[in-house]
Amino acid sequence: MNLDAINAAVDAVLKSSSPPRSITADGLNALLKLCLAGILGEQQEGLKDRLRRISQGLALAEVDDDEVQFQGGTWVKEAGTIAPGQAGYGGILLPGKTGFRYRRKKDYITVLDFADRVVGGNWTLALQAALDAAKDNPLKRTNVYCPAQQYLIDQVVVPTGVNLFGDGALERGDRASTKFVQNSAMDVIRIDGDVDTSSGRAYWFGKLYNFSIMGKPSAGSGYGISFRRADGTTVTPQDLTHIHNIIIRATPSGGIEFPDGALPLTVDTVKFLWCNGPGIDFAVTGANKFQSCLFAGVSGDGNNGGLIRFKNLDAQGSITILNLKSEQRINSHYGNVGMQNNPIVFDNCTGTPVTILGASHICSWVYSSNPLANNKPGSLVKITGAGQPKLSWKGVSIRVRATDTATDPDPSIIDGQDIPYTVSEGKYGDFTSGHWSGTKLGVIYGKVARWLGRSILNETHVVQVNGEVPAFSLFSTDSPANQQHWLDVVSGGVRSKRLVKDDRNFTLYERDVADANGLVIRKQFDLSEIRHTDAAPKQTISNTSAGVDEKVWRWVANAQELILQLFNDAYASGVSGLGLRRNGTTPDGVTLRQRLILTGSGGSLSSLSVSTSNGDARPASLFTVSSASAQNLTFLGSGTLGQLVILHFTDSNTTLVHSTAGATGSLNLAGARNWNPRVGDCIIFYRGATLWEEVTRSAVAYTFQQAAGAPTVNATRLGEEYFDPAAKVWYKAVSVGSGATDWKPITN
Repeated sequence: MNLDAINAAVDAVLKSSSPPRSITADGLNALLKLCLAGILGEQQEGLKDRLRRISQGLALAEVDDDEVQFQGGTWVKEAGTIAPGQAGYGGILLPGKTGFRYRRKKDYITVLDFADRVVGGNWTLALQAALDAAKDNPLKRTNVYCPAQQYLIDQVVVPTGVNLFGDGALERGDRASTKFVQNSAMDVIRIDGDVDTSSGRAYWFGKLYNFSIMGKPSAGSGYGISFRRADGTTVTPQDLTHIHNIIIRATPSGGIEFPDGALPLTVDTVKFLWCNGPGIDFAVTGANKFQSCLFAGVSGDGNNGGLIRFKNLDAQGSITILNLKSEQRINSHYGNVGMQNNPIVFDNCTGTPVTILGASHICSWVYSSNPLANNKPGSLVKITGAGQPKLSWKGVSIRVRATDTATDPDPSIIDGQDIPYTVSEGKYGDFTSGHWSGTKLGVIYGKVARWLGRSILNETHVVQVNGEVPAFSLFSTDSPANQQHWLDVVSGGVRSKRLVKDDRNFTLYERDVADANGLVIRKQFDLSEIRHTDAAPKQTISNTSAGVDEKVWRWVANAQELILQLFNDAYASGVSGLGLRRNGTTPDGVTLRQRLILTGSGGSLSSLSVSTSNGDARPASLFTVSSASAQNLTFLGSGTLGQLVILHFTDSNTTLVHSTAGATGSLNLAGARNWNPRVGDCIIFYRGATLWEEVTRSAVAYTFQQAAGAPTVNATRLGEEYFDPAAKVWYKAVSVGSGATDWKPITN
């Protein structure tokens, strides 16, 4: 009855009323009857239109609660709903074309239709019957509805194409909601996919929504939902699969298991509380097993092993995580310990593209010893196994409060990587990316966060590298093997440069070492060659503590000579000192352009001690010789072929002993005589193959001394003397005529 008909009825009542234009009780009664009759008439006509031609013997109830079709002259109904003879089953033939359908008001099967199969409060058989009825329904009614209440379940299997839903998932006990309660050590809900005969892989599509699953910790095992068939074989979700508005709490194995990927998948608005496994456990069994998987609005507290865990993924699919909320909490159902330290976990995921847009991770447990101190949360992402994914994140937050325990380490975006938890946007993996902040570009190369900004002149870029062992690397793809990768590293305050070989071993070739005051005090080269190339290559050393124009020393090489020069502070003029000459490839001498001063170690003269009848000729070329009492010097040790040694005597207590048959280092004295030098005497030796050969000496008198007895060797030099200690007689070489000399005792 439309508005015009209602207005006409009102006008008719008003015209016939007394007094005119007023409605009496009788008039109102007549008006209501008229309107109701019109409305009911329209409904009857509409029902006739919907049912085409309806028999007078067919009550409305017979088609109101079930869906039937006229086919082949008989009523056809869905199996498992209303049996023949029961109220609501149509039993009168209707004319009409084959296949014409009459649809009931509610387009679903309810588990309450099978309430007679509930056994001792266990709804497993009733719910499975409803699911099977949806699968076998020739009219393809695929929705199974579970009204708000608790359903004790062992395990049910959802067929392909069937949607299972309830009256919502609520955390409040005083509100009506649909709850499936785990009853045994099995997955509460499993999925029965259709098997592809060509690949042997089972696929499923459908919807699961608007209910919660309550786990039984004492059961010991079981997911809330597992994409496995009844026999345990894996099932892969495919297009049109949608899981949303579900809460899963305290299930022993985890929340939802996807053991063999998804092609594709949408999971949104789901919550996981205190499960003894990941909230979502997503894995693949081989290559190319997942595509475009979306996890949006996933929330969870205190789940063991993470809120979402991915395992064995490759680079052939993608993962997107939107608006994730994670809380690291004590799990009172399983061990009463803190869980879900890292909400997103990747285990052996190699090159997997992952996008995280919006994520929040907090920690809400406190130390029992200090209720005012909170733990800091763990890192947002944890990566384990051999592979690593390619991560891109934006708008993520890890909460660290001033009241958190100071001794707890700060979290990072990725556990074990030097990416501070405050970096809300970035990328990780085998690529580079970044964002601008003022005049600097924040970038991530591989695993470490860095800043790339402008230099002082705003012309070139500088890199600021932070970390315990910061490093900057250069990789040249056109270099030969073992020469492509170079590192500049700082560790323990020492900067080093390294060449990394293809097998990742490295060669350390340069170090810069600083002192406690921050001054570089040493540069160390671990090289076989340091080469300076130029027309006149040079190396400069400057002593900053020296006086004006006394600081700069320089080695300069020209075509004929390597010269040590002394420069003024302005490097304008230099004075050459020592020069090493060459003639082609042949050394050609040493040029001294100033005094030759021989000293020992430390700038002082070396002292040669002869207390053990020998001396060490190694430290220097000039020695002072002194003895506290009479000593014999029989040989000089540690000499080198061609070495010159000058001995300067400060007393007369030392006697040099001549020997040509002794050990290496013996003294071959001129005249083959022992010599007892006086104060101020000098002697020069040249080291031959085995002996020290006397070159020359400077003495007031030649004072050879025979070891014992009368002289046995002719005197060779006039004025030479020696002392015979046995006879206590001095002898002197004198002329005996014809140029000959002989020894004569000195008697006066």
